[in-house]
Amino acid sequence: MVARMPAVAPAERRDALLRRALAGNALFSAVSGVALILGSGPIGDFTGLTPAWLPAAIGGGVLAWALAVARLARSDELRPGPVGMVIAGDLTWVVTSYAILAVGAPELTTGGAWAVAILAEIVALFGIVQYLGLRRLRAGRQPDSIR
Repeated sequence: MVARMPAVAPAERRDALLRRALAGNALFSAVSGVALILGSGPIGDFTGLTPAWLPAAIGGGVLAWALAVARLARSDELRPGPVGMVIAGDLTWVVTSYAILAVGAPELTTGGAWAVAILAEIVALFGIVQYLGLRRLRAGRQPDSIR
């Protein structure tokens, strides 16, 4: 007996990469936000982001971002505008992170600088995969005469 995979509509396949990238972004952001909130003291000491409310405040913003991205990932239709805003938000995070490192924020410890750089690279990866998913989605929506 051969097991058969259920048929998947072409539109579902085209948006699978984008949905997975958005869901991964949301999950990573949620875990990061909760960690920043719950571990604000030790994280602040490790990174140099003090007082302790600063990592917690950043965590709150990251958690709100996670909820918005998760909602988008679960929406019935992925529209290019909102997805583009997520990609732009990720790009803003990356550029801001490297600007902070370039300026040499004196309060960051060496561990903090590494943490900022590593997180920026992870966010950049999400942005790239989301962009590729958006391109795939747009290619599937173009009329046949344009492809």
